[in-house]
Amino acid sequence: APQAWVLLRRRLYDAVRDRGKLARTLGLRLTLGVLVGFIWLGSGRDPTYRAVFPTTGALFLVVNNAVMDALLETVLQFPSQRALLCREYMNGTYSLGAYYLSLQAAN
Repeated sequence: APQAWVLLRRRLYDAVRDRGKLARTLGLRLTLGVLVGFIWLGSGRDPTYRAVFPTTGALFLVVNNAVMDALLETVLQFPSQRALLCREYMNGTYSLGAYYLSLQAAN
């Protein structure tokens, strides 16, 4: 757990240093959150739940887009961090589980 915490702090520090990327990431997450909220707005008020079914397709697309964004961000970052990961793992600085946990928590 301490290894994952140190790696998470380092990853978050790197994310805050790059202001452009931080703004894009926050903008994307905020936009997707508002979009999901608008899709479901008022759909639970119909007692027959007929309003829920038309929004299911749109919600699937929005959630799928968010998941793919996080996945591609992880996949595209890994090659640039591979040398650092191999060096620190071989030196015994941290385990691969701690690296993976911090990577998922930061994204």
